[in-house]
Amino acid sequence: MSMPSTTKSITFKENLSMTTNNAVLEEVRHNDGRVERIKSDLSKQIVFPNGSKQEISADGKQIRVQFYNGDYKEKLSDGRCIYKYASTNTTETEYPDGTHIYEFPNGQIEKHLPDGRQEHILPDKTKNIYLTDGTIISIKTNGEKFIQHPNQTKEVHTDTYKRKLFPNGSILTVFNTGEQEIRYANGKIKIKDAQGNIIIEKKTPTNKNNK
Repeated sequence: MSMPSTTKSITFKENLSMTTNNAVLEEVRHNDGRVERIKSDLSKQIVFPNGSKQEISADGKQIRVQFYNGDYKEKLSDGRCIYKYASTNTTETEYPDGTHIYEFPNGQIEKHLPDGRQEHILPDKTKNIYLTDGTIISIKTNGEKFIQHPNQTKEVHTDTYKRKLFPNGSILTVFNTGEQEIRYANGKIKIKDAQGNIIIEKKTPTNKNNK
């Protein structure tokens, strides 16, 4: 019975007593152009015909890939996967729970959570949070918070008051003292004390054409 022909050639490296961590113990050349090398630390290197290179640790838990276009991918033993895009100088890190973090060259960082929420930290350190219901929360470095709801209601939170702006033009402001100011779209103004008692109520007159 004739033996089947092999599709690869193997070259064994000798002088093992003088090997270093980078020394090659075994080299396998495939017909498709791939070259596999087993190193003295039992890690593996694969060189592809297009110039991409893959490094695999001895335990298989860490994998590094240098792509021909300059991109770089690394899988770490803790389950994280890091991808660096050479053309945009952007880094993407994927976590085992499905979270993705993008780091841009201008300093912006985006976190994309598995449930669809996103957190963006802008170059000026403003933090924008995007909820799945369409709500957008923007937090400035001074602590001020701006909230925009899907129904176009907006909120402004500072260290002295919380203000809500309604789509119909009415504005409700609640101060830290507990006092409230309500400005209605028709010009009416109502102010309440901390106990909810109305202390000022007035109607701003509207302009009328003189007859």
